[in-house]
Amino acid sequence: MIRATFPEDAERAVAIARCESNFRPDAKGPTQDGGVFQIHIPSHGERMEELGFDIWDPEDNVAFARTLYEEQGWEPWVCHTKKLAYR
Repeated sequence: MIRATFPEDAERAVAIARCESNFRPDAKGPTQDGGVFQIHIPSHGERMEELGFDIWDPEDNVAFARTLYEEQGWEPWVCHTKKLAYR
């Protein structure tokens, strides 16, 4: 699913999701992040709901991650900005 959603940068997307949550749709981060791509709930939760996405649904989480990627590239993800996903 991740590779299909990010075909132009599939391996990086998989590495980031692995680093962020180990692909767990129920993962909860210490800074109020949730799901496969650890979407920051205070920043994006309301928008996700307005768009009909459920942060805990893995397909919705990955789809919204694509939305963020289209707007900001990989910058929203700590695993990218701190290069944690590439070790």
